[in-house]
Amino acid sequence: MKTECNFMCKLNYNDGFSGSPSTGGLGSVPCRRLQNSRNWSATTASFPEAENNLREEMVRASELCETRSRLATETAERAQLITALLPAAQDVGGHDMKEMLNRYKEVVMLNEEILVGCHARRATHEQAVDALKKLHTVLQHAAKLRVGKYNKAVVTASRKAVKDNDTEALIKILQIGDA
Repeated sequence: MKTECNFMCKLNYNDGFSGSPSTGGLGSVPCRRLQNSRNWSATTASFPEAENNLREEMVRASELCETRSRLATETAERAQLITALLPAAQDVGGHDMKEMLNRYKEVVMLNEEILVGCHARRATHEQAVDALKKLHTVLQHAAKLRVGKYNKAVVTASRKAVKDNDTEALIKILQIGDA
């Protein structure tokens, strides 16, 4: 049986789907009911706005993770340069003070670059956490559409899809409850 609705849908054990414009479902995301069946595993729902948000947050989280990795690599390279420059500056200090001062200036500049990189990593981390929280909220709503073992299946499949960075699997999980 195919029907459509313009209100929030939330799976209910007693009557299949129930909801109202002010409660349940995915917040303010309209639901289009595609199939209503007593067979819980055959229940399908479509949330176009939530699917778009899910795609955007997955892309954003992926980009932030790549940025974070790149910044961590740059910080490690600079730290390695500092560990190489400090002994060299100390060795030169015995006979050439100008060269020693130049090397210490390089160490100070690299240290400042590391600090700037740390601030950028912190900001990137906060943005990544924010993106993952939004993603988690959408996935929580998807899990709440199912009851019992199907809810657990949605949670398990969602975790695996996020770990694998598989956006299309997440959309499928949102729609049918399993990848």
